[in-house]
Amino acid sequence: MFTKFKFRSVAILLLVVFALSNTACDNTELKSGISDFQQSVSLASSSVGTYFTEMNQFERDLYLQDVLLNPQAKVRPRWTTHPVTMVTTPGLFGPFHEESIKARIDAITLLGRYGERLAALAGTDSPERFNSAAQTLSTNFFNLQTTFQSLAGSDPSVRDFISPVGQIAGAIGKMILEKKRDQKLRIAIAEATPAVRAVINKLEEDLEVVIVAQRLTGNAQSLTHLVESYNCSVDPAFSTRCPKPPRSLSLEQRRDLLNKINEAAHRYELFKANNPAEVISKLRDAHEALVEYAEDRSPQNLTALIASLDSFRSSAQQVADAIIQIRNLKRGAA
Repeated sequence: MFTKFKFRSVAILLLVVFALSNTACDNTELKSGISDFQQSVSLASSSVGTYFTEMNQFERDLYLQDVLLNPQAKVRPRWTTHPVTMVTTPGLFGPFHEESIKARIDAITLLGRYGERLAALAGTDSPERFNSAAQTLSTNFFNLQTTFQSLAGSDPSVRDFISPVGQIAGAIGKMILEKKRDQKLRIAIAEATPAVRAVINKLEEDLEVVIVAQRLTGNAQSLTHLVESYNCSVDPAFSTRCPKPPRSLSLEQRRDLLNKINEAAHRYELFKANNPAEVISKLRDAHEALVEYAEDRSPQNLTALIASLDSFRSSAQQVADAIIQIRNLKRGAA
């Protein structure tokens, strides 16, 4: 009888040890994933932010290239928009608001920090740890909402950020007031999650409609104009847009123009293969996997979460590498 009892006790002890070791492994894996996620968010904010912040310079480069290739063109100081036809005329200083760009970059950063806090909350039995950093996070979201509100008059494109950013701030505030982890998570899932989705969707839309579309169009336009300029120097009848009288290029000028054509083609290929909107799409996937894990901390959901975080990291790194290559091309052209 004693032997059976002793055997049963040992078996139960082994099961407990096994369960605890699995939990420890899960927590270690999750902590590692959160650490990688923190680095990925920083990289994504920097990479996507670069595309936003460099849009005015990108438009300026295109404009000055057109001026260079058109000997009759004069340099205009600013972009203008006709009040009736709404046709834009390019100039030196681009159309994108620097404050609006910074606010979007801040939104990406804060979404990442919220994801870190939610992941840490879902993976711990000490909900009080959530509150220590959440108060600052809630305040930062409220401040960002105020920023978007102040910008809405001059930049209507930011209006769709105002409500969801405020909802995230409010949800975090409610989570702080709750003492139990499960109740905090219920608020996060019911109130913050839809708002996070709305902000991510708006960021992705801005990237696709503004950054990606204009970069692809601009890169294609740059390449087309360079090719046309070269071909007009070889064959004045190549296009009705060829300058009159025709220009003849020296060997050195032809070599320089062909190098510019090569660089423009490479830039177009690099950007098309490394769409920055993909980073935001992967951020959405990571958030959805995080919500699934917060609802059910099963091994399957943990595996899916780690995979999503890794995919997000890879996407952020890919876009960051492409930016370096594009900048190197620009330095080579300078």
